[in-house]
Amino acid sequence: LPIIAKIERYLLITAKIERFLLLTAKIERFFLITAKIERFYPKTVKTI
Repeated sequence: LPIIAKIERYLLITAKIERFLLLTAKIERFFLITAKIERFYPKTVKTI
């Protein structure tokens, strides 16, 4: 039984890490999109 409890705790920690990594990936994607917009935006400003 203590072994099962340890496995459950490990899986819980793993789930938290996965959620954190997912959040990090979303933030990275957001920054990537922002960088693309910033790269495109100066060109539009120059044309106007």
